[in-house]
Amino acid sequence: MRRMRWRAPLFAAAGAAICAACSLLTDFDGFDAPKPTADAGGPEGGGPEGGPEDPCPNRRRWPEAPDGGKAGDLGSQVAAMKRLSVIDDGGVPYGFDLDGLCSCPERVACVGAKANAPCDPLRSGIDNASRGFLSLFSVATGTNLEESGLALGLKAGKYSVVFRLAGWNGEPDDPDVALQVLNAFDANGGDAGASFDGGDSWTIDLESLADNRFPTSPVTRAYVASGTLVAELPVLVLKSRIPTTNDRWLLVRLPLRNARITARISRSGDGFSLVDGQVGGRIPASDLLASISVVGGCPGSPNFDAVKPFVCDARDLPVDPGKDGRDQACEAISFGATFEASPARVGAEAGAPSDELPCGDAAAPVDCR
Repeated sequence: MRRMRWRAPLFAAAGAAICAACSLLTDFDGFDAPKPTADAGGPEGGGPEGGPEDPCPNRRRWPEAPDGGKAGDLGSQVAAMKRLSVIDDGGVPYGFDLDGLCSCPERVACVGAKANAPCDPLRSGIDNASRGFLSLFSVATGTNLEESGLALGLKAGKYSVVFRLAGWNGEPDDPDVALQVLNAFDANGGDAGASFDGGDSWTIDLESLADNRFPTSPVTRAYVASGTLVAELPVLVLKSRIPTTNDRWLLVRLPLRNARITARISRSGDGFSLVDGQVGGRIPASDLLASISVVGGCPGSPNFDAVKPFVCDARDLPVDPGKDGRDQACEAISFGATFEASPARVGAEAGAPSDELPCGDAAAPVDCR
């Protein structure tokens, strides 16, 4: 197949988007902050028990596991993602306070690649440096990573993320459930699109499974606390397919490390639904550059060299959370997304289709050096 190439004039047209994206990587005013969570640092408007005021009172973290719950098991159930958004509308960013720090004015998580960066959005503590870069990338490359493009792929049944849940007691608190998170595509054979009415059958991406059995993005811990499903994943590769030129569907990979997923869970018919979902994690800059190289810009090309600095300047976290706040180098870009999921079924397993071809073996290294 003929490789899709970026159009150089788009980079000139993206000048305004670049400035906007840079502002999104620091802080901003005028957003509606979420209410403080239970671990936001104490009573609203102040620190714990009369201590100093938390400069980030609107932190978003995940709830701790409950001490116990009622016995019970609803059996194996499946839900499929029906909405995904990675670029918000200028309000509070998606995702979490991943590093437990209120970067600027407090300590930053790592030694940044760019002076006076990176900072968390004002008073939120939320780590999501990818939102500015992805917005810029969407404009500059002509890809549609905005919510409309992601929605078109979901509605057409071109991609989804399947959640397979077992061991849930069906109650608001369950300290231990089994969860699998799998990429999927071609709902109902790939012709009729997806209805998200509980009857859709999704094809599981073979790259989501090892030996056709074990998830390649394993969930190391999952539980339900006060009606919120929480999952921890050392590695999570999110795949989406968005419409592009010549009736092609561009396969976009976002490889996360140390990811967290939360969503309000409820019974829905014979299955379950997820709403107010949040995904957060760290994308190693080298992995993100590699993902970019397979959507139209090979390393060493003018187009790749034009976008690379924005990836590297967006680094705001180490890959290893144990290095947060210890003056270690920034290696990763924080990521956040929001989603919803509804009951579904699992069909066959196959390799995910893609209209793109990777760069040759002789391509230049993809890192920030």
